[in-house]
Amino acid sequence: MTDVVVLHHKIHGPNPNDYAETICQARPDLKVVVARTSEEERTHFAEAPVATGYQIDSELVAASETLELFTCTFAGIDHLPLDALEEADVTVTNASGVHGPNVAEEVLGYVLSDVRNLRRGGSKTSAANGTTSKVANYAGRQQPLWAWALSAKR
Repeated sequence: MTDVVVLHHKIHGPNPNDYAETICQARPDLKVVVARTSEEERTHFAEAPVATGYQIDSELVAASETLELFTCTFAGIDHLPLDALEEADVTVTNASGVHGPNVAEEVLGYVLSDVRNLRRGGSKTSAANGTTSKVANYAGRQQPLWAWALSAKR
């Protein structure tokens, strides 16, 4: 008997095979399969109480008598057939927070950019050899952006 069906779709992060392996490592007591075709989906949905992936169609939901949980691998669930899932009494979860680390890194990058005043960076042409490099002018000092951004004494 199949416990978890991993649908072969795009998933945030790992590919479906790696995702299935991660589930197996966390729950070695479960039989986890990756459904690569529509036929495999129908076969495994006939016995699996849990399915996970990006999308599920209403016909597949209606055809399953065992499905209890669909775990969407995206943060949003508006693309799912929510009426069909509710009618079949299937609980739906999502990957809420999946974007958290990326958003935090971007915000930190903006904060560092603002604090270090990186927006002031510009081009400076060397009179000696005619080359152009990115420099930042902070308190009258000219230095490469990377050195200026990382320097402890600004």
